[in-house]
Parts: sequence; structure tokens; C-alpha cells
Amino acid sequence: MTDFLPYAAHGGAPTAFFAIPVRTNTGVLEGVLIISLPAKALDTIVKRPDGLGETGAVAFLGSDALPRAGPGIPEEDWADSVDLKLQLVRDGGAAMLANATEEPYVAAFAPVRLNGSYYAVIARQKRSAILAPAEVLRRETLRDGVSVLGFVCLVGLLLARSISTPLTAVGNAMGRVARREYEMDIPGRRRADEIGGIARELDSFRAALLAAEANDREHTFKSAAFEATSAALMLVDRELTIIYVNESLVELMSEHRISLGRNVWDFRPDALPGRNLAALFPGAERLRKEAGQGHRAAEMRLGNSYLTLAMEPVRDGPDGQLLGYVVEWADVTQRRLSSAVLGAIDTALPVASFSPDGRLIATNPPFRRWTGLPPQLLNGYHWNTLFPQNACKDAKCWSRTLEGAGRHVRLQLCPARASALPVILCRVDNDRGRAQRFVLIALSDLPAASAPTAAPVEAGVPRSKEIS
Repeated sequence: MTDFLPYAAHGGAPTAFFAIPVRTNTGVLEGVLIISLPAKALDTIVKRPDGLGETGAVAFLGSDALPRAGPGIPEEDWADSVDLKLQLVRDGGAAMLANATEEPYVAAFAPVRLNGSYYAVIARQKRSAILAPAEVLRRETLRDGVSVLGFVCLVGLLLARSISTPLTAVGNAMGRVARREYEMDIPGRRRADEIGGIARELDSFRAALLAAEANDREHTFKSAAFEATSAALMLVDRELTIIYVNESLVELMSEHRISLGRNVWDFRPDALPGRNLAALFPGAERLRKEAGQGHRAAEMRLGNSYLTLAMEPVRDGPDGQLLGYVVEWADVTQRRLSSAVLGAIDTALPVASFSPDGRLIATNPPFRRWTGLPPQLLNGYHWNTLFPQNACKDAKCWSRTLEGAGRHVRLQLCPARASALPVILCRVDNDRGRAQRFVLIALSDLPAASAPTAAPVEAGVPRSKEIS
């Protein structure tokens, strides 16, 4: 083989020749087959840009590293020294080709050996063209990544809102419950997921706290009422151990501390809780048994004083377990004395009640004996008609009788056909300070000789007009 050299028969075009001997079967040389390979034919082959893009090129180099076919490649673009050129041609490889004016190229060398001659095929392409698919892939990957990331963010946002929004609402509801705002509706109770379960549990907790708060208010109200009432009360358990006493009971015990101190060891009115009721009242056990049968009252005498005890069972609900007892103490000494005095007055002295306009409301037997009138005629009698000797001649007699008298009026009255008696007219006011009735009480008993002997006044006795 000869290298590509100018050939006159081809117009001076570089041409390579290949010679192959032709021999017989016995090895006798018959002739030589010579093939010419014009550089133009090889140039047509290597100039095909298939798969090299717009910037790719292929060249066929000789052993001197000079092109034999293909586009011309400036030496400064692809090699820096003769040794490197020859190494690339003989051994092959890849190199970065660059100059000061153009974009760097990437070149690949493949050695070709023909009959002892060294050639090389060089393929060159701009680095940007080689990396263009990677750049496209990078952009597509970035685009797809951004799209996927955006989709994931959108899904995450929607998922987070579907979780965080109801959770935030439930959290706010928890805060309101913590602030004791129980009159509210817990959001999310109808959800079928875990958040709905949390909301339902929170709603149950809220309802329980609301009921507990109402119960606390009721207990506070009862405790305040128990403490503020004027009744002397104590709480005892099922074993009659005193649990609590109110201030009124302490005051009552203080009033009778001397009498109770004689019977109760180390008695102190302010240290009753913890002691047994039987230490104060020996009949406490009997009273407890009777309280279960409906008899809940007993009496206790302390010297000249009388105390009553009323025991009421306390249960946990209408039919619940017995918790203890409420014991009410009362000093009935003055009540008994007043009742006895009033009974004696009502038995011995004339007493009658008048309305604010002067009409008779009620009478006792001594009063009826004094007036000599039966009960059916007395009811509704007016002051002026009942006491004509003392009545004024006009309709304002009753008003003038009470004029400037304050709460009590002392009079000398004499009903028709009866003896005169000194009386006191007492005013009874209602809770607004207005006169509700007037009570007439005679200040002396009826003399035996003063009882009326004449016939009772007939039913037709005229009555005065109602006093305004």
C-alpha cells in the first residue's frame, strides 16, 4: 500500500494504491492486483454527518497526523505537539480541542493499520453539542422535578389543611374548655376519622365538666345557704360524727355553753366537728332510728331552757345511699314562754283584731262576753258601730282614733250595754312597714258584775259606713 500522494492521472488528486499479489494454487505468482483509492472517494465517505449533528466532523489522518480525507482541521485545534499527535494517531484516545476563538471541541481518535502503515479516524464535535442531550435531560428532569414537587406540595398542602384545620379548631376548643367556657359546640364531632374521635371525646369531657360546674354551683349555693341561714344546723355522717356546723349553731351552743359544759367533757362551741352527736344529745341514737321511720324531732332540756332537734336524712339521689343527716337545733324556750303568755291572755282578757279600715276580723271568747254579741254578728262590725259611746259622729272617727298614735294607742272603751275597760290598740305592720291589722287587748279582766245581762243586739243593728 502506498500513502495518499498526488497522482497525475487523477489530475494531481491524492490517491492511495493497494497492491495484492495473485498466485496459483501452487504458489506461482501470476500477477498483481492494484487498486487505487482516490482521496475524493474516501472524502465522500467521511464527510457524511450522520449522527454528528451540526457541529460534528470526521477526518482520516495519516501517520504524520495530517488529514488525508475529510474537512480540514487546524492543527492548533486538536494537538499541542508532534509527539501527542503521533500518539493519538497510533494509540487512539480522546482529547479536548480548543483555540482562542471558538468553543472547545471533543475529539475521539481510532487507529487504523494497513500493511504496516498507520492511519487514524478522528471524530470531532463541539462540547455543547455533545452535552446538549444531557442539558435537555437536565432541563426536562428539572421541569419534571418542579412539576412533581409542585404537585406534592399541593397535595401536601391540601392534606395538611384537611388535617391541620380541624386539629386547630379542636385545639382552640380545648383552649376554651380549659378557660371553663363549657357552653359551646365542639367542631369536628361528626367526622369519621381520628380527629372526629378526639372531638367526640372532648365533647364528652366538656359535658362532664359542665355538669360538674353546675353541681359545684349547686353545692356552693347550698353551702352558702347553709352557712347564711339563721337556723342552727349541723351535718353528721351515718355514724353521727359531726362533720360541719354553721355559725348560727356555734352561737346557739355558745349561749348554752355553761349548761352543756356540765354534761359534756371539754365542751367548746367552736370545736364541735369530729365529736359524736351522742356526746351533746344522749338520745341521738334513738333519734336516728326514729328518723328512718319518719319521726325526726326530739327535745332536750338544759336547766330552764328547752332545745329541740330535728334530724333529716341526706341521700345520694332520691333512692340513693344514705350519706348522713342534717340536724337542726332550735331554742324553743322563748317560744314556749310566749305561747304560754299569749294563751293566758287569750283565755282571760278580751282580744280582737281589726282591719286597717276599722272592721272587726277576729275575736276571742272574753271579747265576745264583753260585747254580749254572738260571733256571727261580730264579724265585719265596724269600730264606730261596736263602740258607739266612743265613736265620732262622722266617717273619719277611726282615722282620728289612730291619728298621731304611733304603734300603740291606749283607750278607755265601753261597748253597748257593757262595762268600760282600759284597752291598748297595737299596730301590726307588714314587711313594707304598712299597717296590716290592729289588735285590741283589754288591760284588765272582765268584772263578774260587768257581764251584759241585756239581750244581745239583734241582727238588724245598723253598721256604720266603711271607713276610707
